[in-house]
Amino acid sequence: MMRSARIFAWMVAVCLPCAPSGSADVNDLGNGVFITHHPPELEFTDPPPAEGWCQLYIDDCAIDCCTEQRTRIEETGGAVWFVLSAWDEEKAFCGVEFGFGDYDPLIFSFTDWDPCCRATGCLELSTDNWPGPGEGTAFTGISPGDDWFGNFVPVYWFAGYAYGVGEIPLGMDPATDFAGWGSCPYPPQIFDATCLGAMGILTGGQECCPDGGPSPRRDGFALPSTVYRKASMRPSERMVRRPLAT
Repeated sequence: MMRSARIFAWMVAVCLPCAPSGSADVNDLGNGVFITHHPPELEFTDPPPAEGWCQLYIDDCAIDCCTEQRTRIEETGGAVWFVLSAWDEEKAFCGVEFGFGDYDPLIFSFTDWDPCCRATGCLELSTDNWPGPGEGTAFTGISPGDDWFGNFVPVYWFAGYAYGVGEIPLGMDPATDFAGWGSCPYPPQIFDATCLGAMGILTGGQECCPDGGPSPRRDGFALPSTVYRKASMRPSERMVRRPLAT
């Protein structure tokens, strides 16, 4: 499903180039899902590794199929987890937007978070209390070559401490009531995610898969009448463009 969202304007404003268009399917972002994933082999450290959490994930523990997703943090203490964009084939996209549904903020204390940016970094626009319950974020690259390409692509990471039992569900960005992706060719098109996962804290989470997985999770929070955003330039979490593990 395609719809307009505020990310349209950001993508046009930064003049991102078209992604390689050898196949029309690369730019068709329909039937995509957002997966939550906690790699059990990734050890939490503070400060983060020098190469950044996203690059470490790609280098050491990237997944490439639905059955490998881990939507549960098993133990209390420090943990790092990711939001992945997944389809049934490789895709190219230039904008990402999602949020959180309602959850108990006492179950997980966020200490740091960031988009997984390409090349020179991202322009991120988040609601004021992101990553709190019912908050959201949207981001796009800021320079040529900042598009994302692949499948099961890490687009965001969260670090913090697990304390209690519950789920942190992905949801719509309340500023636009939208969760999904913006395509790269001009003019960009917006595609809704068909499934939004959830990270389980000391309990099972919600899995998603692009080949006929569960329905989107749209419940969990009321949309406020006025939503304020804060903008930030985030150049720190940059990734080298390389194939994910196969």
